[in-house]
Amino acid sequence: MIISPKTSHWCEMAIRDISRAGVGFENMDSVVVSKGDTLRIKFKLDNGKRTLIEKKVIVKIIRDKYVGCEFK
Repeated sequence: MIISPKTSHWCEMAIRDISRAGVGFENMDSVVVSKGDTLRIKFKLDNGKRTLIEKKVIVKIIRDKYVGCEFK
């Protein structure tokens, strides 16, 4: 899920890659984001505990529906 400063509700996303430094996802709801925006994301890892991750990120790359972010 993603929430941007331009919306007031959580929207769908699909994680495409993740590292210690950041995350890349596909913007499923076509939420308007811009390079440099600070977003809040939350998702569950696919580990046994289904660990919930909730972080602030900064948008670094936008390619079509793909959004690459750095953890803040």
